[in-house]
Amino acid sequence: MNETNGESSGRLPPLRGLVTFEMAARLGSFTKAADTLGLTQPAVSHQIRRLEQHLGRPLFRRDHRGIALTEAGAVLFVAVQRGLTGIAEAVREIRGTTAQRVVTIAADVALAGLWLVPRLSEIKALLPTVELRIITSQWTQNINEIGADLGMLFGDGAWFGTRAQLLVAEYAFPVCAPSLLKNGKRFTLEELQRLPLLHLEMPGPVKGASEPWFKWESWFAAAGLPYRPEQPGLSFNNYTLAVQAAIAGQGIALGWRPLVEQVISAGQLVQCADKSCSSARGYHLLLPGRGMPGPEVERLIDWLKVAVAASPPIPPTQHGA
Repeated sequence: MNETNGESSGRLPPLRGLVTFEMAARLGSFTKAADTLGLTQPAVSHQIRRLEQHLGRPLFRRDHRGIALTEAGAVLFVAVQRGLTGIAEAVREIRGTTAQRVVTIAADVALAGLWLVPRLSEIKALLPTVELRIITSQWTQNINEIGADLGMLFGDGAWFGTRAQLLVAEYAFPVCAPSLLKNGKRFTLEELQRLPLLHLEMPGPVKGASEPWFKWESWFAAAGLPYRPEQPGLSFNNYTLAVQAAIAGQGIALGWRPLVEQVISAGQLVQCADKSCSSARGYHLLLPGRGMPGPEVERLIDWLKVAVAASPPIPPTQHGA
C-alpha cells in the first residue's frame, strides 16, 4: 500500500479506471456502469479497487442500499468530469468539427406537451447549436438513471440523488370552455358541484403515499367547501386528455399554472370560478446530485426561470395546505 501511495504522487491513475469511475459515480451503480461500458460488474469493481489503491483513499461507500461517493470520491468526480469534457472539446477542435451538444430534459407529460413544446422555437433560438432531447416521465426519482442533464418535474422537492429548486408552486383553479359560461359569469363553488367534473386519476409513485397534486376533493377542502358532486364526471390518466375534454365542453377541469396558460391565452379555456388554491408542492428544476452543469444547461435554466416568471399572473384568492 505504501508503494502504491508513493507511485500515485508521481503519476496519474490509468485513464480507463477514471472513465469507469466517472460512469459508476454518474449512474450511482457499478452494475449500470458495467452495462453502459460493455463490461462485467466484477470488472468494474476491480477497476474501482485498483483506483482506490492507487489513491490510497476509498472513493465509494458500499452498503446494502448501494454505493455513494465519499468526500474524496466527490472531489475526484468533479475533476474527472471537467477533464473528460475538456478532452472531448479538444478532440472536436483538432478534428475541426462543430459537433452539436446534446442537452436532455426530463419533464412530465403535461408540462412537456402543454408548456415546453410550444416554446421550443424560443429555446432553439437561445441554444442554436444544441440538440434538445426531451424525455417524458412522471415519476423519475433520479434523473441520472436516464442520463438527463436537467429535470422539470412536479412534486415536493424530495428526489433522490438530485438537487431540486422550486420553479413554480402548485396553483390550481377551475377551467372550462367559454361556451359553458352564461353571459361570461363565473360559477360559485356550489354551482361547480352541479356540473360534470373532469378528474385526473394517476397512481402515485409509492402505494399509500399522499396525493401528488390537488384532486377535486382536496381542492374543494382547501377552498372551504365539502366535496359533494351532483353529477357523474369523467376520469383520465393523462392531463392533456383532460384539458382537451374541457376545451370540447365536456365538463370542468382543474387548471394548473403554468400548464393551461397557453390555452387560456388562446381563448380555448377560461377560469370559471373565483377560487384558486395553492400548496407547498410544485414544479421543480432538478440537476444531478454531483458535478456542475455545462454552460448550455446554465443558460437554459436561466431562461426557464425568466419564462415562468413572465407567465401571466393570476392573483390567488385561496390557499390550501
